[in-house]
Amino acid sequence: MLVDERTVALAVSDDMAMASEVGWFAAKQPGLLRFIEDRVGHDGDATAMAVDLCWRVVAAFERKRGLPMPRLETLELESTEEEVTRESQGALSLANGCAHRQPDLCRWLEAEMAAPLLPVVPVLHDQIALVVAATISACDRAHHSRTPHCAI
Repeated sequence: MLVDERTVALAVSDDMAMASEVGWFAAKQPGLLRFIEDRVGHDGDATAMAVDLCWRVVAAFERKRGLPMPRLETLELESTEEEVTRESQGALSLANGCAHRQPDLCRWLEAEMAAPLLPVVPVLHDQIALVVAATISACDRAHHSRTPHCAI
């Protein structure tokens, strides 16, 4: 399921980020929050930026599919992180890469990282980008591998 540019724009709009929704996101995605903390550490600005960007990614997928995102587990995120790293090093077929499957989200991520909202040190800047790219890939996998259940 391709998250198109219009869906990305709706999901990342400033008026969408209400505190209650971000709080709900944190409660529903504890594995993702642990993954962010493991990769970014305890730097307040870097953590806030990573959480905000990952929340917006999850929101884009939920908006596109019309269903809540299943919980993203740390092991899945570690796997997609490895995949994204291989892709960036040219060791993964482009057709199998996250940038090919979700081009609009990846372009959005590039734009966000080019002009970050918060000042973060370069090494954390790269980690934030990797965390968000791994989240995009994990969300893509989750929505492709799980079919919605019908309530009877």
